[in-house]
Amino acid sequence: MHDRKLPLSLGAGSGGDQCQSELLPMAQHLGAPCQPTVEKKDTVDLGQVVGSPGGFVSSPVHATVSGTVVAGEPRLHPSGKRMMSVVIENDGEDRWAEGLNEPRDPGGMSVDEIREALDVGIVEWGVDLVEDAN
Repeated sequence: MHDRKLPLSLGAGSGGDQCQSELLPMAQHLGAPCQPTVEKKDTVDLGQVVGSPGGFVSSPVHATVSGTVVAGEPRLHPSGKRMMSVVIENDGEDRWAEGLNEPRDPGGMSVDEIREALDVGIVEWGVDLVEDAN
């Protein structure tokens, strides 16, 4: 019987079986690609920004696992092109970035606090839900 490690995942995140490494392309939407905010050997936590928006129409990329950055380099993207990507070696701890994954009561939050809480890289919703609350 072989001891098989799970393959590299393409931004699948944690839950269920854990991948050994996570590949996060800096282009995950129709907008401008992100710029990596982490470097090789950096320790990252779940939900931490690893790519900052690269233009007006852009959204940050967040770590989908906790672990250590093992590469920041162009990698093959599902589009067939090479795109700047961050590769994180999964430590299996699912350690969340500070302030994330904590229960919050939206009824007790201001509109600005709700906007900040929703600034987690959600793209392509097609409607500004917070603006409708004003």
